[in-house]
Amino acid sequence: MRSSVYMNTLNPGDLFYANVVIDKADLTAHPGSSTARNINEGKPVPRICLVLYTDRSTTMQVTYVATHGYKAVLPPELDRTMWYPISPAPLENYDLPPLPPTNGTPQWVSLRYTHTISITWDPVEKRDESLLPSAVAAIRSKMRG
Repeated sequence: MRSSVYMNTLNPGDLFYANVVIDKADLTAHPGSSTARNINEGKPVPRICLVLYTDRSTTMQVTYVATHGYKAVLPPELDRTMWYPISPAPLENYDLPPLPPTNGTPQWVSLRYTHTISITWDPVEKRDESLLPSAVAAIRSKMRG
């Protein structure tokens, strides 16, 4: 489920939809898709974002969450060290403790970059599920950039 909220009401652990630039190394979309074209051109694409930090007035730091086409396992062409699995995503070959499930769908949190987003007065679509503070702390400790 989703609800429309103002960005300054989001807390660390909240999941919401925003446009972010995805690194080409994280691309698994079909080569001819508009999403793949936008990623290859360095344009922002809509993604589920996880709030890592917010000052509630000017900026927040986020990373994005991916389902990789609702696959049960992380696609083999992706660097496993750049992803933190959310249960029920398989935890094999990871040196990370599992993150608790949010909605029963295998998902992975990108560890590649922290994105800084300006807080605006435009409403955003927030997902009803969120991650616990301990999970946010674990993710923040593993972020690469």
